Formats: sequence, structure tokens, C-alpha cells
Amino acid sequence: MSRGYGPIRGLSSRRGPPWPGRVPGCNVGVPLSGTYRFRRDDGSYADVLDRGFIMRDDTGRATRAVGAMSDVTERHRAEAEIRRIQAELIHVSRLSAMGAMATTLAHELNQPLTAVTNFIRGARRIAEDPETPKERIGEALEEAEIAARRAGDILRRVRELVARGQVAVRIEHLPQLIDEAGLIAFIGTEAL
Repeated sequence: MSRGYGPIRGLSSRRGPPWPGRVPGCNVGVPLSGTYRFRRDDGSYADVLDRGFIMRDDTGRATRAVGAMSDVTERHRAEAEIRRIQAELIHVSRLSAMGAMATTLAHELNQPLTAVTNFIRGARRIAEDPETPKERIGEALEEAEIAARRAGDILRRVRELVARGQVAVRIEHLPQLIDEAGLIAFIGTEAL
């Protein structure tokens, strides 16, 4: 029964089989395996896995080759499709990670920038109110400057995170972090 391969025209070896010499004390040679491309009668190509071994007589002379050929074209196509899908999945995963990082960055920057806005509004109200001592304007602007620096620090940390090189691990003073987080959370509730 013909599978449409026809004569072997345009044969190009992807991996040639390792044709070994005689194996001493053995009547069956080392198993051989190789993948070839055959051109079919219709002009398309088939990937064929060729497996077999050479049988030898007692003197070591090759007497016969025994083997089987399998069409592995579909398997190769499926493997290529799997590689393509894996590459696409990696791309989607990177996009998802970038989206999560952008969301986190927006959230982290929103807090100090909101603080800057609130302190500047407070400074404006202090400046407009004739009864409020004017030194409080300096305090509000100083707090706005601290919040703006905090936003800059966040951006620097993100840049360090994505930059190539070593990550700096350091010990933080937990009570100070809690105080800073509380300050950000309750910006302007007392004085402004």
C-alpha cells in the first residue's frame, strides 16, 4: 500500500544516522536511528524517522539491514506549534506582569502625590487666612517636599528593580516604616 512517498527525490538529511563499524562478539549491530525529509509525489515533504540495525554474520560482514520507518511529520508540526504557543504564553505572562507592576506603581505613587497636593492646598489656605500664623506655610511646604521626595524614592526603587545588576537588600526599622505609612494614610487630618 503506497503512502504517496514515491521515489526518494530531493532527500536532505536533518540528522544522519551514525553508521557504526562491526561490534566485536555481536551478530546484531548497534541500533541506528535518523530523521530524514522525503519529498512526496505531490511536492510536499514528509519527516520520516528511520530506525533499525545491521545484522552481521560470524565473520562480521553485514548480511542484512532490518528496520522500520515512521512518518513523524505531524509530531514535528505539533512540537513546533507547542513551541509557538509557549513563546506566546511567555509574552502574555510578561504583559500581565507589566500590567500588575504598572498598577502597583500607580497606587504607590498616588499616596505621596496626594500628600503633596494636600499640603500645597493647606499652605494656600494658610496664606489666604489672615489669622493663621505664616510660619505654618513653611511647615506645610516642608511636608509637601518630604512627600515629593518619597514619590521620587519610589521611582528610584522601581528603576533599580528593573535595572540589571544586583538587588540591594537592607534592613529597615519597622516602627519607622509604620510611622511613615500612618503619616501617608492620615495626611492633613490634624493641621489642614
